[in-house]
This record gives sequence, C-alpha cells and structure tokens, in this order.
Amino acid sequence: MKMLFLLLLSLGSLPKALASGWQEVGNGGELLLCYSDLDSGVYFFDYFEAVGRYGLKVQYPTIHNDSQQIARELLNRLPPASKLMQVLALDLVDRFFLEATFNRTAQLLDTGDGGQYRYVPENCEKHQLIVQSPLFVDHYYSVNESLWNLMSPLQQGTAIAHEVLYRISLNFGGPESSEALRYVVSLLLADHFVGMSPKDAIAPLNRAHLWVAPDTPYLVW
Repeated sequence: MKMLFLLLLSLGSLPKALASGWQEVGNGGELLLCYSDLDSGVYFFDYFEAVGRYGLKVQYPTIHNDSQQIARELLNRLPPASKLMQVLALDLVDRFFLEATFNRTAQLLDTGDGGQYRYVPENCEKHQLIVQSPLFVDHYYSVNESLWNLMSPLQQGTAIAHEVLYRISLNFGGPESSEALRYVVSLLLADHFVGMSPKDAIAPLNRAHLWVAPDTPYLVW
C-alpha cells in the first residue's frame, strides 16, 4: 500500500513534473467516423487497429452499457506482473469523469502522436476525441462531447482505458507517440495477455513505458 500511495502521489504531482515539456509529447485519443454501405460506425482508433492492423478478434466485455465498467474489465485483463500498475489505472478510471470536461463545440487539434501508422480507411474520417494535459486549469481531459455521444459504450470504455494508460505512460517517460500504447490496448481488447508467457506479456508494456512490478525478473528499465 505504501508503494501504491507513492505512485498516486506521483501522478498527483504530474503538472509540475511535465509542465515544461508537455507539448513535445503526444497526448490525445482519436476516433474514426466511417460512412459506407458495408461499414458505418464510430470506432476508437485502438479498436480499429486491433481488428484492422493486428488481425485480433475482440473479446467483448460481459458488461455492455457502462463505459467505466467496460474500461475496468479491459484493464483487469492486464498480466499479473503489472498488478500495482493495474490498481493505479483502475483508480484513474474511477476519477475519469470527475477530471474530464465535455464540450459539444470543441474542435480539438490533432496532437500528432499517431506514430508511423496513419492509415485511414476509405469513407472514414479521423478526428481528435480527447486531449489530456496537466496544464488545463480545472480538468485533466478535454473531450469532444458531440463525438463522444456518437460512440457505443464499448468504444467509450476503450477510450477511457487508453487515456488512463497513456497518462501513466507519460508519467514514466512515455514515448513520443501512442503507437506502442495502442498495441497494449489492442491486446486487452482481444484478451490476448492471458495466453502469453510472463516474458512475452511484459515486453509490450515496457515498450509503452507502462509501469510494472519492479521485482519482475524480465523487466528492463
């Protein structure tokens, strides 16, 4: 509990730690709006990549109508070696709506954190859904409410899981793009960690700069 308290305290002091260089790091979540006879819908980009880029089969959560509960279920799929990081992520899920401001007219700028993979399918448009920053005055996440309301609870839950994991990643010196983080979320959507060895499970977490238990033998800082 002492270690968890220190981690929570660390995230609580995040604004001072990152205020000077925040804009050098991507910090937003994107979605796809698709319009066609075959596929019309709204997809969080991590979900699109899980299916369209990595060829994974999404294992749908048992809860279908509560975005926070869906995010919790996805995060509970993290491997055992990352238990303390999982507890921290779940705490951030509980606080998500308290720390978010929803604006129907917000036109959020692309944060440029997509990495090298920028494919957008024909008849689809990519939009910035969420931007997170400790520099906001009265909130941490800024959300385009009009786009948010177009999403299903599953897509919303995926977005919440992405944002809280990215927040942790940035606090631990996260990479310049969210690409590695999006791969982790893709694995969660497919419940893919359950069939991986401890070494293989921890590798994508390390690439995404996600904190895992410091006594894990395979951990490379």
